[in-house]
Amino acid sequence: MGSETSADAAVLLASNGIAVCPPWAPDMVVFNENHPAIERMFAETRWADGLWRDSLMSIEGARRLEKPRRLGGVDGPQIAVPVTQALETLRAQGFSLRVPLDAR
Repeated sequence: MGSETSADAAVLLASNGIAVCPPWAPDMVVFNENHPAIERMFAETRWADGLWRDSLMSIEGARRLEKPRRLGGVDGPQIAVPVTQALETLRAQGFSLRVPLDAR
C-alpha cells in the first residue's frame, strides 16, 4: 500500500458525499442523497436512478437524518446506516474488508 492514511480516506469519502462516524451521526456511515458523485458511482449499475437510496434504507437500522447538511460540498438530506450493519452487509455480499494498521 501507499502512504494513504485513514484521514486521507475520510477526506476522499467526504468529497464524494460519504462520511464515516461524523460528529452529527456517530457510529454511522452517512450518505448525502443529493451528491452527484454517488449518482455517478451507481449510474451503470442495478442501483442507478436513485435505487441506491432504497437499498441503503433497507439495511437494518438505516434512517434518514432529520436535518439536511452540507457534505462533500453539496447540501442535502442524508441517509445514515449503522457502521456495523454496513460492514455486515458488505461481507454478506462477498466483499473482503481489511482495516489498515494506522486506522486502529
